[in-house]
Amino acid sequence: METKTSTTAPKWIAYLRRSTDKQHITLAKQERTIREAAALAGAEVLMIVAETESGKERERKDLSRAMAEARRHKATIVCMKHDRLSRDLSYASWLVFHSGISFKLLNLPNEAMTDQLLFGVFFGMAAQEAKLISERTKAALAEKKAQGIRLGRPDAATSITPEMVAHSIEVRTRKADENPNNIAASNEIRRYLAEGNKRNLSAIARHLNDNGLYTSRGVFHDAKSVKLLCQRYGL
Repeated sequence: METKTSTTAPKWIAYLRRSTDKQHITLAKQERTIREAAALAGAEVLMIVAETESGKERERKDLSRAMAEARRHKATIVCMKHDRLSRDLSYASWLVFHSGISFKLLNLPNEAMTDQLLFGVFFGMAAQEAKLISERTKAALAEKKAQGIRLGRPDAATSITPEMVAHSIEVRTRKADENPNNIAASNEIRRYLAEGNKRNLSAIARHLNDNGLYTSRGVFHDAKSVKLLCQRYGL
């Protein structure tokens, strides 16, 4: 946690993400870029949250933590690039426009962060640029392979087995079961029902939100999220 320098300066939470050790955008580079932008904007970086999860994953514990802290401090979550937040346009759009939390992506113009249509256009353009870079890289690797240069690990697995799929499902289920937000919300639902309140999913969702209990992603509950919690914990 950073030492506060001003009570009026915009508050930022830097969200860094690297899904593999081979990605060229290091966590250090992301942090340095955000700090430089904060200095220019006169913003205060309250904390740095670093994560090593794929941009395709929606259940990310550190993103959930950043969102909870942003809500608590009324701060903005800042990412160096759009794909550090997510590679999924629909999920990124939901976070920016429907989560109730302020986001800033340094490679997109400010106008795109307040207009959902513009956001989709600029996000798509940035994603297309990344795709072109990836295609050029693959073409260069294919050329090396054609020249007889051996690439990659010779014993690397090339297929996904049923055991791998089952393990992945088990890990995701365990993460959800052990998520502190899920546990706190389920305990409150159990207490709420034990007091004789009606089993109305929307009413329960409002009760959880009013008491500061959010989903595993750190956003507001709705009837669907309450239903899933009840199913998960047998309520």
